[in-house]
Amino acid sequence: MNKSINLVLNCGYARALAQIGVYDCLVQNSITINSITSVGFGAYTGILIATGLSPEKIIDFFKSIPTENYFQASNTDDGIFDCSKLIQNLANVINYKNIEDLPIKFKVVLYDFINNESVEITKGNIFEVVKKSITYPLIFRLYKDDMKSLVNGKLINPLPLGNLDKKNNTLVIDTESQHHRSINQIVKLPSIWSDNIFPLNPILWLLRRKKVAKLELRVLEMLKTKEIDWILEENNPEFLIRFEQHPLSQTILTDDFKDAQKIISMGKDLGEKMIKNFNFQK
Repeated sequence: MNKSINLVLNCGYARALAQIGVYDCLVQNSITINSITSVGFGAYTGILIATGLSPEKIIDFFKSIPTENYFQASNTDDGIFDCSKLIQNLANVINYKNIEDLPIKFKVVLYDFINNESVEITKGNIFEVVKKSITYPLIFRLYKDDMKSLVNGKLINPLPLGNLDKKNNTLVIDTESQHHRSINQIVKLPSIWSDNIFPLNPILWLLRRKKVAKLELRVLEMLKTKEIDWILEENNPEFLIRFEQHPLSQTILTDDFKDAQKIISMGKDLGEKMIKNFNFQK
C-alpha cells in the first residue's frame, strides 16, 4: 500500500527543529509527503522538506548555522532581532525561487495584523514568505515590502490544521504545546534571547533578568497550548506527534538553537516510536 501523508507543522522556533527528526523517520519508513501546511518557524523547516532535500542534508544545514545568526541584532527601532542572516542561510541551499515551483505542495499561514485575519500563501517568493512567517512583532524586525502587514501566523492560528486542502492521512507535528512545564522550571532555565538582549534594550533586559518575561512566557505558552488542544479536538487528525511527549522536552526553550542536533535527535526518537503504529487509509 502506498503510504503518504499531508504534513502540518507549527511554530516553537528552536523546538520546531524536532520536525526534521520526524521527517528523517518518514523517509526511512518510505512514507511520502503529499503536501505541507505550515505556520511560524514550521515554514522554515517545512520549506527545506518541500524542496526534496534529504534529511541528512537538512541536518547538516542546521549544524552549519552559527548560533549568532538566530540572534542578529536589528539596526532599526521596530524589532530587537533581524532574521536576514537566517534567510540568507536558506537561500544558500535552496535552488527554487517561488513556492509554486516546489516539488511538494507547500502552504504558509500568515497573520495580517492590519485586517486581523489569517492569510494562506501558496505562491510567491520563498524567501520573502518564510521571512514573514518567522517575524514576530517587537521581537523581530518588520520589513517594509509588498507583504508589509503580514507576520507570523501563530498570532492568530498556532496550528493550521483547518487550512488543509485534503484532510485524509494527516500528520501533525506539534512543537509548540507545553502542558506540563511549571513556572518554577521555566524560571530556572537559561535563555539566550533574554541573556543577550542587553544593550539592545536595557529595560527589557532588566525585566527578563528579574524573571518577569519568563513568567509571562509561561502564561502565553499555556494559552497557545490550550488553543492548539481545541484545534486538534475540532479537526481530529489521523496522526499526531507532540514534541512534549519526549521526556526531555521541558528543558528546551524556544531559543535553544545551540542544541539543534539534540532537538533533531529528540524528534527522531519520537518518530521512531510513533510512526510504526500509523494505520494508513487507502
